[in-house]
Parts: sequence; C-alpha cells; structure tokens
Amino acid sequence: MVKPKRLGHLVKIVGIGDHRVSLGVYLFDPEGNEIEVFYELRREQWPDGQIFAGRFPGSLED
Repeated sequence: MVKPKRLGHLVKIVGIGDHRVSLGVYLFDPEGNEIEVFYELRREQWPDGQIFAGRFPGSLED
C-alpha cells in the first residue's frame, strides 16, 4: 500500500479542479498517462441553481 505522503514520488500531480459538484486531481502516472481522480460531493454540498451554464457541443437545445 502506498502512503499518501509518498504519492508525490510516484506520480506528477499537475492540477486540482473544483467542478462545483466534484473535486478532481489531475496527474500523470509513472508511464506518462494523464488521468483524473475525482471525488463527487454529497448532493447536499452542491451549489444552488444552474450547475452547468454552458452549451453542449452539437447542442441538444437546438
């Protein structure tokens, strides 16, 4: 088992994202593959109102 304090020696963490309904950690594994590890927040912790304010590519709204 890898201890959390040692994780930085095994992978390169390149970013952390707050997606309002989840938290993501972006990293490269030892072989150079970029991956995201995320934690979805409990629904009670989600913000009120519109969560997604953009438009989908090839929008379903048209």
